[in-house]
Amino acid sequence: MLEALEQELTLVAGANDHHRVLVNPARYRATSALDVPVRYSASETPWASLEGEDSEQERTMAQQPVIGRAAALDVDRRLNAAGFLQELLIDLVDLSLQGKQAHWNLRGRMFRDLHLLLDEVVDAARDDADRLAERCLALGVAADGRLATVAAGTHLEAFPEGRVEDHRVVELLVARLQTVSEVGRSRLGRLGELDQVSQDLVNDVLAGIEKYLWMVEAHRSAEQR
Repeated sequence: MLEALEQELTLVAGANDHHRVLVNPARYRATSALDVPVRYSASETPWASLEGEDSEQERTMAQQPVIGRAAALDVDRRLNAAGFLQELLIDLVDLSLQGKQAHWNLRGRMFRDLHLLLDEVVDAARDDADRLAERCLALGVAADGRLATVAAGTHLEAFPEGRVEDHRVVELLVARLQTVSEVGRSRLGRLGELDQVSQDLVNDVLAGIEKYLWMVEAHRSAEQR
């Protein structure tokens, strides 16, 4: 079987780059114990988006190498689970950037409290993004936190430029934390079917996000509630 796999990999190496022709793990399931990079093309993506069509993020993840010696799951489960982790990773990277933008440009009577709280949110988002990325690698799938990837895949609305009044910062951050919570929770059920270890990690991440959602929301005035 290994000889057949090597022959197919040789053929793949000679194919046109834009085809990204790949080894089919269904034919070579036994190779999951080997250090052989396995790739999927977009047309062979083993999962579909919630809307029934492959998203750009799913197509990107489908082209990532899957390292053979990784978590004790078959390749398609690892790819699917990493796809959900990558989706949340992108939102957390964006949240950390937006939180720092708010931290710098905040103004108003709540400046000091929010200035310090925003740094806590940023630090937590960065730490959680790091944990999600490391879990992707534990599944054998490369994580992607590049700026272009984040800009193309985030679920968060863009943060306004310039100075921002404290009461508006509260509203903006509440909305973004709520989005991360909603998107993450909507993936939990399917993620648990694929990989309970990854689901436990996301549960822990969302517990932190929702704690900060509570803390930021508490700064709303009576008129804003």
